[in-house]
Amino acid sequence: MKEINETPYVGLNDAAPLTKWLASARTNRVVPFLKGDMLELGCGAATILDSSEVRKAISSYTGVEALESSISELRTRYPDHSFYSFDLDTITWPLEEKYDCVLALAVIEHLWNLKAIFLNLRRILIDDGLVIITTPTPYGNHVILRALAFIGLVRKDVIDDHVTIFNKKLFMHACIEFGFKIERYQKFQFGGNQLVVLRKLPHPDEQ
Repeated sequence: MKEINETPYVGLNDAAPLTKWLASARTNRVVPFLKGDMLELGCGAATILDSSEVRKAISSYTGVEALESSISELRTRYPDHSFYSFDLDTITWPLEEKYDCVLALAVIEHLWNLKAIFLNLRRILIDDGLVIITTPTPYGNHVILRALAFIGLVRKDVIDDHVTIFNKKLFMHACIEFGFKIERYQKFQFGGNQLVVLRKLPHPDEQ
């Protein structure tokens, strides 16, 4: 992000009426792809852990959130899990562990330094590891979300914070550039949202 404000990446404490339903719908979409040691980017209130299906699918959970105050609360609420506070636009994330999958629910559209994002994902993922992303489609961002914000069903300030709106072609370009392949691509919520699962490809120079 260009700057860290007082709004978590995916916070739900001050969510508008439809926001919690949208978050639940995203969770249901990603569960089949979660596995092993999981890292969640922009974890917000870590509501993904409320799902029993998610807890069954993974062996460990690590969450990243920009606001240190949010992390302190999460560490108290979930003492068996790990949480870190840093800006995802940082050139090198302060993480040394390797993860089986990385989850980003409605996060990537808020970030500025996409090159750093994908290079960091390559570094912290095991070979064949997955990146599971949900992000608005151009139609969803420019039409559906704007209409919903106008009538107060979603938060306008969060939509205004969107930086890069991906389509399938842009994800394909990122895969070629950074060594991933698209494992699954699917639009949902009437074409307003998209699920993208990327698999890390091995690279000889990283062996």
